[in-house]
Amino acid sequence: AYSRVRQYNDDATAQVTQNGDGNSSDILQTGDNDDAFVDQQGSDLTSTIAQSGNSNDANVSQSGDTNQSGIIQSSGANVAIVTQEGSLNESSILQNGLGLNTANVEQTGEDNDSQITQGGIANDAGDDATVRGVYQSGDRNVSRISQSGGLQDAMVRQTGDDNDSQITQGGSIGAAHYATVDQSGNGNDSVITQAGALSDAIVDQSGEDNDSSVNQGVLGSHLAEIDQSGEGNSSSVTQYGWSQAAYVDQVGDGNTSSIDQGTALNGSDQYASVMQSGDDGLSTIMQRGQSQEAELTQGGVSNESFIDQSGSDHLAEVTQDGADNYSSVIQSGSGSSATVTQTTDLNNSWVNQSGNGHSATVVQGSAGAM
Repeated sequence: AYSRVRQYNDDATAQVTQNGDGNSSDILQTGDNDDAFVDQQGSDLTSTIAQSGNSNDANVSQSGDTNQSGIIQSSGANVAIVTQEGSLNESSILQNGLGLNTANVEQTGEDNDSQITQGGIANDAGDDATVRGVYQSGDRNVSRISQSGGLQDAMVRQTGDDNDSQITQGGSIGAAHYATVDQSGNGNDSVITQAGALSDAIVDQSGEDNDSSVNQGVLGSHLAEIDQSGEGNSSSVTQYGWSQAAYVDQVGDGNTSSIDQGTALNGSDQYASVMQSGDDGLSTIMQRGQSQEAELTQGGVSNESFIDQSGSDHLAEVTQDGADNYSSVIQSGSGSSATVTQTTDLNNSWVNQSGNGHSATVVQGSAGAM
């Protein structure tokens, strides 16, 4: 076993405990009042801690074999906690910026990888007690968290194998974002990008090979929730503007959903909800303007719906049950409303409204009815 501790300046504390063969610990403290604790029980375990700011706290506990932990704290009052069990797990934590950042990582299993980069001030990936910012169990799971700006909060929980999560929060202007990812099963993929301020993203995926993407910014208060269970489901949410909300709930296999709401200069108070139960459903909702609302519910197999709204004060509701139903609603102008309800199979509906004060209702209850 190998252990090296280098301390400069004042009131630094370092404690290293190692049992087993081939373990390595390296601690470098160049700031004041820094604390570093390393406990390694197993073989071929590696820990590196570099503290150059003041009043930083780093705690590493590793067991098993061939696990690696790296912590760099270059600002002040940061907290980093790493717990790893199993083999071939890797954890990297970089804390810089203005400080007061917290990261807490726990990994069990084999070949899991966690990377946390925190800049700015008061960003959290977990807390300094029992709440894990990143928890991964299983094999070959990957988590990437990048936080800049301030007051960001991110949490990732992945159980199973080959799951991938990426969270990017902040930017040159960005604060007070919240993102949580919970993935169980195998081969699930989640990407969350948050800029601006006060955005929330909650992603829950269970099953296999589900894919989710959330992109929120640049200004405004956004909310996106995605819940996917089954296999091969795909969801994409992009929100720019103010006070927007998107809920996507897909249950079954092979469902695809895409929501695009507003732009940085043209968007406000929009709401879109997509729930697909069954298989191979396709939904596309795009909204521009102000105070728009779209709801879509599809059950059965191979149903399709497209909603495109531009202008202000629009409302569109589409409910499809059965199989091979198709509905497209396009509304431009202001004050438009469209309601489409299709049951059984092979129904088609297309509503196109432009102008002011429009309303359309389509109900089809037999196969092939128009």
